[in-house]
Amino acid sequence: MKEQVKAWILNKMKRHRYIGGRHTDIKNIPKGSPPNFYSEIDYVLKELIREGLIIVKITAYGKHVSLNPRKMQEINDFIQKYYTEVVFK
Repeated sequence: MKEQVKAWILNKMKRHRYIGGRHTDIKNIPKGSPPNFYSEIDYVLKELIREGLIIVKITAYGKHVSLNPRKMQEINDFIQKYYTEVVFK
């Protein structure tokens, strides 16, 4: 299930094009997630940051996150492997 949560987060950020210089508030990531993911999103997000797939930018108004443009191939492969629409219905 952890891989599916990671894939959901990465896919959401990719769809909204939060890559490199374009970032969003870390509090916006859980919005719109399936209800059974709520408990794991914070932990998984921290894990993605540790792995280097997500970059954190500290701003005057809070933490913002974006996808690491140098690891887009790895991100795309991960999304293809674990993101299935069947899981989210």
